[in-house]
Amino acid sequence: MQAAAEVSTSPRRTRTVAATVEARARLDAGSAAIAAGATEWGLDRLQGAVALASESEDVGLEAEALLEYGQSLAHSAQDRSTGVTAILHRAIAAANQAERKDYASRASSELAFLHIQTGDALQSHYWLARAETDSDGNDHLLAVVSGLRGLAFSDSAEYEQSLEAFDRSITLAQRAGKQRQVAWSLSMAARTHLLRGSTATALDQVEESIGIAESERWAALLPWPQAQRGEILRLQGRLDEASTQLEAAYALAREVQDLCWASVASRSLASVANDRHDVDASRAWTERSLEHRLPYVWVLAHALEGKCHITRVVNDGTSRRTARQLAACAGGSGLREYSARAAIRLADLGDEAAGPAAHVFSTSIDNPTLQQAAESGIPI
Repeated sequence: MQAAAEVSTSPRRTRTVAATVEARARLDAGSAAIAAGATEWGLDRLQGAVALASESEDVGLEAEALLEYGQSLAHSAQDRSTGVTAILHRAIAAANQAERKDYASRASSELAFLHIQTGDALQSHYWLARAETDSDGNDHLLAVVSGLRGLAFSDSAEYEQSLEAFDRSITLAQRAGKQRQVAWSLSMAARTHLLRGSTATALDQVEESIGIAESERWAALLPWPQAQRGEILRLQGRLDEASTQLEAAYALAREVQDLCWASVASRSLASVANDRHDVDASRAWTERSLEHRLPYVWVLAHALEGKCHITRVVNDGTSRRTARQLAACAGGSGLREYSARAAIRLADLGDEAAGPAAHVFSTSIDNPTLQQAAESGIPI
C-alpha cells in the first residue's frame, strides 16, 4: 500500500517541482526584460510566472511573482486600475502568509505609487506608512518609502518636506548600495528644484542620475532625466543641444513604451519649437504630449500647462479652454502648484477672478518663481 501511495503522488510532486523551476525561470527572465526596457515581453513572462507559482505550492515564490508583476504593471503603460491594485493586494496576502515582510513592504510601496499617480494623497501616505512598518528598518526598503514620500510631497507642492524626503532616500539607498534607487530619487528631487527655478542644482542631480542610469543600463528610467536635461538646456538658450537631447529622450521613451516620459519630452520639444518661432512644430509636439491617456496626473497637468503656453501665441480661446482644463485637473488631484499656474494663466487671459486666486495659491507655496509670476501676472 505504501508503494502504491508513493507512485500515485509522484506525478503531482513532479508537476509541483516543474512549476517551481519554470516559475523561477520566467520570473528572472521577465524582471530582466523589464529592466532592459522590453516591457511587453517582460510582462508576458511575469504573468506566466504568477500562474506557475500558484501551482508550485511555494507561497513565498508566489508572493515574489505577484510583486514583480504588479510593480511592473504599475510602472508600465498598462492600465493602472483595479486590476493592478488587486495583484498587489494578493502579493501582500501571500507575503504575509509566507512571513516575508520585505515583500509586503515593497507591495505597499507600489500601492502608494499608484495612488500618487492618481493624485490620492491620503491613500498614498497610508500605504507608505504600512510599507515603513513592514520594512523592519531595512535601508533599501526605507529608501523606497522615502523616495515615494518625497514624490507625494512634491506633487502637493510641499517642497521642503519633499526635498528632505528625497535626501533621506538618497542617503539610505547609497548606504544600501542600491544605485537605481539613488538615480530615481535624484531625478525626482531635480524635478522639485526645477519647478522652483533652482536650475543649477537640478542640472547637477540630473547629470548624476543619467550617469547612474547609463552605468546600470536602466533604459526604463533614462528618458526622464534626459528630458529634464533637455529642458534645462532649453532654459539656458542652447536650443540645438536641447533639441538633440529631447529627441533622444522621446525616442527612448517610445522604445520602452513609457507614455509619461514621452509626454514630458514632447512638451519640452514644443517649447523648443516655440522658442524658434516654429508654430507648426510647436503645435505638433504639443498634441503629441497629450495624444495618449496619461496614467500620471502630474504629467497630464504638466502637458496641459505646456499647451496653455503654446496656444496662447496663436489662439486665446483654445488657451483659455486648456487653462480651465488644467485648473480642473490640478484642483481635483491636489496639485497646488498647477492650480496656481492655471490661475495665473487665466488672469493673463482676462479672467478677473483668477488674479486674486493666483495670489492666494502662490503665497501658500514655497516657490519664489511661482510667487514672482503671480505678482507680475506673467505666466511661468
